[in-house]
Amino acid sequence: MKNIIKEKGFKEFANELGEELRRIRRIQSISISQLAESTGLHWNTISDAERGRKDLSLVSMARIMAALGSDKFDVSEATFKFEINEMNEYPALFDVLSIPANQIVYMTSKAVRSQRSKLGFTIECIAELTGIHKNSIWNIEKALVNPSIFNLFKIHKNLQVKTLKGCSSGLYIIK
Repeated sequence: MKNIIKEKGFKEFANELGEELRRIRRIQSISISQLAESTGLHWNTISDAERGRKDLSLVSMARIMAALGSDKFDVSEATFKFEINEMNEYPALFDVLSIPANQIVYMTSKAVRSQRSKLGFTIECIAELTGIHKNSIWNIEKALVNPSIFNLFKIHKNLQVKTLKGCSSGLYIIK
């Protein structure tokens, strides 16, 4: 079976995602240390992600997006393109950290499972298309793991998803 999308390596993906994170953080005039404090992540994690050296987990990415005032992004051939809301003031620490991690993971797993079923793909088919082990896909769909953004990118691209909406409870396909 052949990949539906042109294969993108982690290095290219991470660099493009990092550039987009840095671009949005600068537009919002937020320092790395402010972002780290409001998300509960270490500043090195954010810095490494911006430099393309780290793959973020879904929950970390959701917290970063919330803190940057973004609730929607497009899954394109490049990577994610964030849409941001104008922020009147920087969000309070408790607002971003109050996002329940298990709900983010659950709603995202539900979106993946629903889209896969709608297309009539099996877990084995998605595993073959993405290069992600079928047990990992199963764990993602059962909300047993906090998946990496790179793996979610590969899954969503192969499930023909163009636009996702991220919010406090997870990711939704909005095409």
